[in-house]
Amino acid sequence: FAAYAADLGRRFGDRVARWITSTDLAGPTLADHVAGMYTPGRGIGRAGLPTVHHILLANGLATQALRAAGVSGRIGTTVTLVGGYPATDDPFDRVALERLQSWTNGLFLDPLLLYIL
Repeated sequence: FAAYAADLGRRFGDRVARWITSTDLAGPTLADHVAGMYTPGRGIGRAGLPTVHHILLANGLATQALRAAGVSGRIGTTVTLVGGYPATDDPFDRVALERLQSWTNGLFLDPLLLYIL
């Protein structure tokens, strides 16, 4: 993927102002490989979590490749953010909301924002 990004960077880098390395981080990882929402039967639960690492790694390597190719535009990715409110005052509803936000937001944002080299 990084080699492909580098080729695109060399070919279009002087004309593209904004680069998005992935349009959806959660779809192919959590929705497909963890939960099996896209391809029924493919969801393998926790065993699918390495796909999150791999898509984040691909994003980072593609970003480095684009920069090495001389791209001067902005480079990023997209993350679908989820928010909500507890359904009731029950503490378990708060825990459920926190777990949802951790699985959807923190799983992708923490590595992207807290571990930038």
